Formats: sequence, structure tokens, C-alpha cells
Amino acid sequence: MFYPKIQPGFTHPAGTAIEGGLTEDLTLEILVRLWSFGGGLLDENGKLTLNTPQNIRGFQSILETASYTCQNATETSRDKVFQDFGNGKIAMMISFSEYASKIRDETHSDIITKIGYSQMPGRMPANVGWNLGVNPRTEKMEAIEKFFDWCSGRQNSYYMTILSGQSAVVYPHKNHELIKLYPWLTLSESGQKSSRSRIYPYRGKQKLVKPERSN
Repeated sequence: MFYPKIQPGFTHPAGTAIEGGLTEDLTLEILVRLWSFGGGLLDENGKLTLNTPQNIRGFQSILETASYTCQNATETSRDKVFQDFGNGKIAMMISFSEYASKIRDETHSDIITKIGYSQMPGRMPANVGWNLGVNPRTEKMEAIEKFFDWCSGRQNSYYMTILSGQSAVVYPHKNHELIKLYPWLTLSESGQKSSRSRIYPYRGKQKLVKPERSN
């Protein structure tokens, strides 16, 4: 396992964990690896393609990672990963920024400052989040504008971060008090800039229309 391979004499059972209790979480664990090796799910015509040299390297990467875990990915929940990391059962983990506050919840306060943080290997994270739709026929546009002003405001972004959220604005990334609580915020802005969105083809009148940037 991980520790004996890296440093003989260590007896910890595992080096990491793969979060796969939810299908969408496991899918992203795989997808970011495909991206980091130059692969993806779609070819230049927007058609599904998996058997490429780049994708094979990505799949090999996830299989190698699995060899450093103790539990089947499909049986590993997000909470379980954070608990095992906080208890010292695993050496490292990957998390989305909006869930990373769980590290502090599960880790002793004396240890939090000794944990290292880095961009994920490959520096190709997935861009995820919720969307808010506005009806184009709405007669409440003024109220909607006020809501967006409130939602994206500086003060509200601090509250969202403290309440285990991830604001779409950058104010929290530069707030010294918040960085003391959540040191990984210093990486959030650069991570967002390098992240990729999942863009899929859609069906047009006559044919399948490929995305501008395939994944």
C-alpha cells in the first residue's frame, strides 16, 4: 500500500481514498484524469470516444490510485473520505472547494495549520456548481437585479464561505481572517481559472451539433 511503498516501516493501511458513493462524484474523479492526459469523452465531431491512448493513461491513473485505497470507491461516501483524512487513516485527498471546509470539521485545530494544500495533479479541475435560471418573460426584473446584487456582494460572500459554501466572487480568497480558517482559499482563484466545464453536444434540426470545446 501507499505508506510502505513510499517509506518502509510505515504501517498505515492506505494513502488516499476515491469518493464514489455518488455516481457523479466517481465520474468526475475519472474525467479530470482523462483531461489531464489530454483525453476526454468526445472526439472532434462530438461523438463519444473512449479508446484513445490519452484516455487509457487516464484510466490507468485511476486504477493505480485505487491500489492505494482500502475501500471500494462505490462504497466510499464524501463524509467517509473527510473522516478518514481527519483521523489520519489516509494521507491525502481531493475535494471541491465548496466541500473543503469539512477538513476543518474533521481535523483537530492543532493539525489544520500543518496540512499542505496544492492544485490537483494535472491542474485540470472540473468546473461545477449550481445554476439559477431567470424566465425571459418575467415582469420582476428589477427584483431579480437586486437579488443578484445582494447574492454577489462582498459581505454575503464571506457569510457563504463560513457556511460551507463557495462564493462566485473572489473577496473571500483575499480575506486574511478567512484564509486562517480555510488556508486552501489561496488556491481557489487559480483553480477556477484552470478549470474546465463539461460541455456536451446537442441535437440540432438535422444533425448532432458538436460543442466549441469537446470533453
